[in-house]
Amino acid sequence: YLTPPLSGWQRETLEIIGLGEERILEWKPRRPSRFEEVIAVSRAMMNVCTLIPAAIGALSALAEPVSSRRRIYSSRARAHRRHITSEAEVVQVLDRYGFEAVHPESLPIKQQIELFAGAEAVIGVHGSGLTNTIFSPPGTTVIELQPEGPVYGENAVVRTLAGIRGQSLVQIG
Repeated sequence: YLTPPLSGWQRETLEIIGLGEERILEWKPRRPSRFEEVIAVSRAMMNVCTLIPAAIGALSALAEPVSSRRRIYSSRARAHRRHITSEAEVVQVLDRYGFEAVHPESLPIKQQIELFAGAEAVIGVHGSGLTNTIFSPPGTTVIELQPEGPVYGENAVVRTLAGIRGQSLVQIG
């Protein structure tokens, strides 16, 4: 597989699906190149609101079924934008209802998959952390907190993902 240089999480994800480093060629061309044959694989996410159900299904299959159920608050406290300024108070309230605050970006991909595979409910601000609900089972309640601004209300990624996965979605904006 020929790919541009990968980040750590991308490399880890490819390893999880069985593509070890021996099958990956990271390449950054310095000049135009020619190939006798090129096979291009489509992306699971063509734009911010078009998701391919078969690709989402393949990703969700990476999660092993989990019998225990957890309530997860996906924090964006370490994010550069779209974080809750009074997050400490929000975490205290959610803690009373059995939610545990997690920072998905600080966890290895495999641990993120395992964590969200056991979710009965996930709450978080619109952002990449909520895309981990790909690994949550059908029936999971997903609560998306949307920042002010028309762009977030129109962004259908979490809504589309929840629909594909058979999850209940509540959007609060």
